[in-house]
Amino acid sequence: LIWELGSYAETVRKEFEEVESLAKFVSEFGSKEAIFADYFIHRANWQRFAAAYSEMMMRASGKSINLLSFFADRLKVYLKDKGARHDLIDAVFALGNQDDLLMIVRRVEALSKFLDSDDGKNLLAGVKRAANILKIEEKKDGRSFDGAAEEALLTVPEEKALATAIAAATAKARAAVTAEDFEGAMRAMAALRAPVDSFFDKVMVNAPEAKLRKNRLRLLNQIRAATLEVADFSRIEG
Repeated sequence: LIWELGSYAETVRKEFEEVESLAKFVSEFGSKEAIFADYFIHRANWQRFAAAYSEMMMRASGKSINLLSFFADRLKVYLKDKGARHDLIDAVFALGNQDDLLMIVRRVEALSKFLDSDDGKNLLAGVKRAANILKIEEKKDGRSFDGAAEEALLTVPEEKALATAIAAATAKARAAVTAEDFEGAMRAMAALRAPVDSFFDKVMVNAPEAKLRKNRLRLLNQIRAATLEVADFSRIEG
């Protein structure tokens, strides 16, 4: 195994230096811009190295050593010490598969900026309202309301508009995240604010008709699912 890693060592030597730089950054709070600029260039190789090193140590000692997890934990400490809200950090890490530290920083920064805006504050309130209703109704019915709302059962203009807005925002946010444009992803979510507000103003979620009620609860679940493109809003305080 050592020989196998040796053949790869020269390839990742510079990238390993970036790992050391990043470790110094998250422990001593160095220059984010300078270190992350180099990290961004070499991140793919040092992530592969971290995985290979962790595997080597696992085979040698039987103990699991996850370097990426270690750096993620140190990054959480750094962000909190720099004043980032702990709930926003948790909301981003809760998405899972967060193995790109630079992207985590950018996502947290974009989320913080978004939630400081009126659109962000109002959307957060709407998402939490939707989540609370779903929690109550799911407990009452003993089931979840997964799946897309049926278009044929969207009878009120405001719920039709919301369904259209959710589909558009989800697609735009997903594309923006793929392009690592997290501010763009937040702008896509901002477009949900008005239709969410109108939905709650004009639509009775718990309609007497069982089919309409179920469909509207599914629509609320789609609001929650759409915001998961950028963060887990259930982890955000306020």
